[in-house]
Amino acid sequence: MNERPFNQIAFMPYAPIECGLRIGNYEVWPYYRESSLRINNMQVIQRLNNIFGRYFERKFNRKKGYDHPLEELFIVSPINFEIGTAQFSKDQFDDIRSVSHIIAFCAINETSFTSSSSDSFILYFQNFRIDSEGIALENMYFSKLYMVKFMKPYHLDEGLVKFKGTELCNALGKALQFKHKAIIKRIFRTLELFYHTASHAEMMTDEHRLLSLAMCFEVLLNYKGKIHFMKKLDNMLEHYSPQMLTRIIKIKDKDKSITKPKTCWWAFDLYRLRSSIIHGDKIDWEINRYGDIWTRIEFGGILLRKLIKKILFKEKLWELDEADSIFEAGSLDEKLDNIVNDFIQYRVDII
Repeated sequence: MNERPFNQIAFMPYAPIECGLRIGNYEVWPYYRESSLRINNMQVIQRLNNIFGRYFERKFNRKKGYDHPLEELFIVSPINFEIGTAQFSKDQFDDIRSVSHIIAFCAINETSFTSSSSDSFILYFQNFRIDSEGIALENMYFSKLYMVKFMKPYHLDEGLVKFKGTELCNALGKALQFKHKAIIKRIFRTLELFYHTASHAEMMTDEHRLLSLAMCFEVLLNYKGKIHFMKKLDNMLEHYSPQMLTRIIKIKDKDKSITKPKTCWWAFDLYRLRSSIIHGDKIDWEINRYGDIWTRIEFGGILLRKLIKKILFKEKLWELDEADSIFEAGSLDEKLDNIVNDFIQYRVDII
């Protein structure tokens, strides 16, 4: 006799999101505020309440610390998906992951004071049955729910405001239905790579983050080598008062003088450092020139955002408006200088 199929749900327990939003054909909605409106079966609600009631965060009062149940978490589901009776298709499973990558990328790179890492937007898929205490969370199975306690990581920063969605977020949601196109597929693989790049996960080292950041650009631009990388950037970017730099570099064993905007040289040096890591050479992080890995991730996110908008515009999935033009009009080279200068200013160990 075959066992009854399980039910499925996808959720982000720690996401600093202000209210529900729609991304393409998917909805991101607050469970505790809207579950009674979206789920008709009270047994399903009670089962999910028991599951989500095992998620806690550490809070403190004047006397001591204590574990407090999460006040809200966000569900990600296809439109008209019946939670408690349905399972995700393969395409829905992939798209839901992409939705979490979209939100994390836009929250980090478009909304100030929201989040500086993707860890706040970690996504879980849950298998459950109404009449069973067991749950399956990703690749982990727990037979007794009351014995499980999930704690919000202490390092998660929710910032000063919560994410509300952006125009880029909406455009990427529309792009989900065109993932069969090669260039759109590259965008979503880039978002996935950035999602893992901008993580404080203990297993990630700065070298891992750097390699992953370099892969973001390699996947998106499909370049071959650092010189091609610079040329691709130079062709795609509109430089507002660029800071041109001339450097002598070796090309086919010959010294050659090349003049490019500072942003292009940032890309050149990113690839050079990536090559040093891959070949096991000694790494010179050039802290005074570019800061640490997180300054690279910060500027890399800004640069990726601009490139992704360019591609979406070409694919007629992004419409440039006056407000966006003003927002983007600042020189990338100037932004790079500001990020590095802010980093150096607050690093007492740098002279």
